Amino acid sequence: MHLSSKRADIPAVAEERSSATRCLNSEHELIASRNVAKNIPYFGPEQAGVEAEFFTRVAFFDFLEVPEREAILRNRLAYLQRGLEYLHSLQQMADEGENCVNTVPSRSYAQRVLAFHTRRLHDEYEWTAAWLEEMQANK
Repeated sequence: MHLSSKRADIPAVAEERSSATRCLNSEHELIASRNVAKNIPYFGPEQAGVEAEFFTRVAFFDFLEVPEREAILRNRLAYLQRGLEYLHSLQQMADEGENCVNTVPSRSYAQRVLAFHTRRLHDEYEWTAAWLEEMQANK
C-alpha cells in the first residue's frame, strides 16, 4: 500500500472513532441519568443538611410526584428548623459573653456571623415553607 493512500484513510478512521466515542459517552450519560433519577426521590435527614443535595432534587421536581416533592421540602424544613434553634442557642451564649465583658457597644464578629447565618437560614425556611404551602393548596 502506498503511503499517500494510508494518509487518506486517517480522517475516516478518526471520524469512526469519534462517532463511536460519542455513542459510548451518550450511553454512559443515559445510564448515569437513570441512576440519578432513581435516587432523586430518596431524601433523608442526612441529605437534608446538604445544600447541593436539596437543590439537585428541586431541579428534578418535574420528574417527581407531589408527595415526593412535599417530603423533600418537609425534610429540608426540619433541617432548617434545627439549624435555627442551634443558632439561637449560640446567639444566647454570645449575648451572655458580651454581658460579662465590658467591651465597646458594637456587635462582635461572632454576633455578626451568627446574624448573617440566622438571616440566611430564616430566608430559606420562609421560601421553602411558602413553596410547601403552595403545593398543598393546589391539591
